[in-house]
Amino acid sequence: MKVVSAFLAAMLLATSVAQAQDVKLGADFGPEGWGYRINYPVDWIKVEPTDYSVVFSGREGTAAYNTTVSIQNVHTQDSKDKPAAVMGEMARLEGRMQDQTSGLEVLTRHPFVYEKGGVKITGGQMVAEFSRRGDEFRQWIVILPRPKAPVLHVWIFTGPAEDFPQALPTARAMLESLTIKGE
Repeated sequence: MKVVSAFLAAMLLATSVAQAQDVKLGADFGPEGWGYRINYPVDWIKVEPTDYSVVFSGREGTAAYNTTVSIQNVHTQDSKDKPAAVMGEMARLEGRMQDQTSGLEVLTRHPFVYEKGGVKITGGQMVAEFSRRGDEFRQWIVILPRPKAPVLHVWIFTGPAEDFPQALPTARAMLESLTIKGE
């Protein structure tokens, strides 16, 4: 089952690339000092629950209401060992999911390469499934270190497992719109 789930996760992520090109993103978010800009659908809502974090989701009553894309800037102690910082944050997030959910299954874990505007960053990504209060969820996590600052940009797409494939093109389009500043 684990091999089949990992294969399906990889196929979903791969097939969403073409679909992401059809998604219309018209709103822009990128406060000064946050180190990035991202586009999101104009009919989605944006909430900033804590400093340097933002959550986007569809409006109540829409199919996208139960899916979220979030980005959080996480300060790291060591700005020189970027791969270790990424792996440490991924392990922390996986541990938190293990503690707060049931049936956690990591479907895939791979490097993630960001290359845009002369900035090339190697980070990490993971897709996992879990249950929370009896509901099944799937989550795609991408962690990218800021090139010249002790900060990780943690991008997370979460949705009910049955809605994940339909919402994935929007999430991927948002991720593809992400522009990280090189400083």
